[in-house]
Amino acid sequence: MRCPNCGQRLADEAGRCPVCGTVIDEETRRQAMNEDDFASSSFEGTRQSMGEQASAAQSGRTDQMAPDEKRYPARPMKWYKFLIYFSLVLTGFANIWTGVGAVLGMQYETKSQAAQVYAVYPGLHVLDIIYGVLLILLGVYALIVRQYLAGFKAKGPKMLLIMYIVSLVIEVAYIAASSLISGVNLLTASESGTMLISSMIVSLFMIGANKVYFDKRAHLFNK
Repeated sequence: MRCPNCGQRLADEAGRCPVCGTVIDEETRRQAMNEDDFASSSFEGTRQSMGEQASAAQSGRTDQMAPDEKRYPARPMKWYKFLIYFSLVLTGFANIWTGVGAVLGMQYETKSQAAQVYAVYPGLHVLDIIYGVLLILLGVYALIVRQYLAGFKAKGPKMLLIMYIVSLVIEVAYIAASSLISGVNLLTASESGTMLISSMIVSLFMIGANKVYFDKRAHLFNK
């Protein structure tokens, strides 16, 4: 209990306040102890009320977060990591290397063979140079796309799809132009035709698969 005069904390059996000297009779002791009980119960009620409010607030936050969690469920990102750490880097440098080779006529194995082909089909030389330059630019673009995706840029997924579409267009245009210049249908040529058709099929698949994949994760790319 406390002294009714100065508020000093006293033992329940104290007969006098050691601070102010107030005499503590039975009536005073009973009133002081009742006040202590009331203060204690009030504090406990306040604490419970605060706990309930905190619980309600936490529940409200949980309810608020639930729709987002339902709308954007956690999805695996293994393909994304494969793209930024391996596929796009390899694609970028491979396109640059192939482009340089096309400009130099390396696809004909030797310089003499390239000279013979270009002597018969001079237009093919110009086409190979244009094709090589486009591949070099596409390789650089692939490395840029890699940086955009790694930084979760909003344009990253769209740039990736553009890369695959441009790659497909370049391949188809090169096949068509080469066939017209040489008079040989490259799609029916045994080895080269198989490689070109495979490349086109892969490009079409990558366009569709990546469109679906990144549409489901569009909320992550918001920078």
